[in-house]
Formats: sequence, C-alpha cells, structure tokens
Amino acid sequence: MPVIELAAVSKTFTSAAGERVRALDNASLRVGAGEFITVVGASGCGKTTLLRLIAGLERCTSGTIKINGAQQIGPSEQIGIVFQDPTLLPWRTVLENVLLPVQVLKLDAGIYRPRAMALLQTVGLAEFQNKYPHELSGGMRQRVAIARALVHDPAMLLMDEPFGALDALTRDQLNLELIDIWSATRKTALLITHSITESVFLADRVIVMSPRPGRVVEEIVVDLPRPRNLAIINSEVFGAHVARIRARLSGGAACYPTQALA
Repeated sequence: MPVIELAAVSKTFTSAAGERVRALDNASLRVGAGEFITVVGASGCGKTTLLRLIAGLERCTSGTIKINGAQQIGPSEQIGIVFQDPTLLPWRTVLENVLLPVQVLKLDAGIYRPRAMALLQTVGLAEFQNKYPHELSGGMRQRVAIARALVHDPAMLLMDEPFGALDALTRDQLNLELIDIWSATRKTALLITHSITESVFLADRVIVMSPRPGRVVEEIVVDLPRPRNLAIINSEVFGAHVARIRARLSGGAACYPTQALA
C-alpha cells in the first residue's frame, strides 16, 4: 500500500479579481514507504499546491488524497514540513525552535529533548543550540528547520524548495547533508524544486509536471547508486536524466524510452 496516494486530484482557486484559476488538473501520484521523490516543474505549475494538498493545508477541488490508506482531511502528525523560508521564531533559541512541534502537539518534552539534541548533532548544529536565528547563516537556519520538521518523528517529510534561496555552494552542501539525513532515517520524502539537477541528484523518482494547470506528465526512475556524491553529476547517466527532464519541461517530444535509463 502506498504511503501517499493522489488519484485524479484537481484544485481550482478563486483570485482576488473573482477569476477561477485551475492550479492542478487530474494529477495522480503514488509514493511508497521510504522513497525519496522529487517534483520538478516550471514556476506556477502547481508544485507548491500539490505539496500543500498532501500536507492537508489545502483541500482538493476534486479527486482523492490518501495518507497511509486513510482519506486526507487535514494536517497530520505523520507529516513534517520544511518550507523555502525556515520561519524560525526570532525570540526562541535554536533548540527551542526545534522543540516547537513538541510543544504544539503537547508531547513529553523530557522524551523529545534528547531527540532534538541528536537531530542538531546530525545537522551539525549541536554547538549552536543556544544561539538565536539572527546569529545563523541562511543555510544554518534551514538546517534548524529540517531538524524541527523531524523532531516529532513523522513518517513523511515534505519539503517545498527548501534550498531555493541559498547560494550554489551552500545548496550543494545541504543536498549532501539531506541525503545523509534521509539515509539515516529512511523517512518517506517528497521535495519540490525548480532545479533539474537537484531533482535528479536527490531522488529515487522524479515527477515531472506540466505548466499550469499542473499535470503529472512523466515519472522518471533515477537509477543511480547510493550513497551519492557531487561527482555523480558529471556522469553520462546523470546527464541523460537531466536532458530527458529538460526536454519534457521545454515541451519537446520524449527523447528517451519511458523505462529507466540503463
């Protein structure tokens, strides 16, 4: 049974001017336990809408969304979310920010505080536990946001372009760290990105979306060995995956067979 299942999901918004805008159209997707899925598409194609629907932050106009086989009806403790803006509370320390979901969910802080410390160790910020957000770099703040999303031990991690505002070198480093975190926890992960290279580097499967209204136009199995390092970006197979996705996004005909590249 898939952990996340979308069947013929559509979403229509009403704009401030009263116009009906169809963000998603008949989108279907299945994600298995422990998979790392990336979703790539042009700006405005409905990627963030897709994530918000899965997270239970929005309701679909039509279709069905199931989480662990149950109908999605709202936000769930099973899901941790990381947004592009880390949205840390400036008056709370790093550790206090990580522990925020524990407080909101009314969990036992005595049990989850060691987990929060372990996560800060994992993301390389244990020595910054008593610092405040303004004392951290952008990349460090995003590390805190990832630790916060994982502190209550959710089954799934949803990420909406978490590294999109960072410089290229920091982004590469955080992609490596994200792979390490995922390898250690094996959470089901879904990451939204506009970077084709990032989508291939991180994923077991890349979901390619059409321009608005967003549809799933192709699912590409990334047959690259794990663990991965940045050198793999220069490989022929990696380049073939990137070219295939770029062709899809540019509206060109499929240049490759639908099965995974050899």
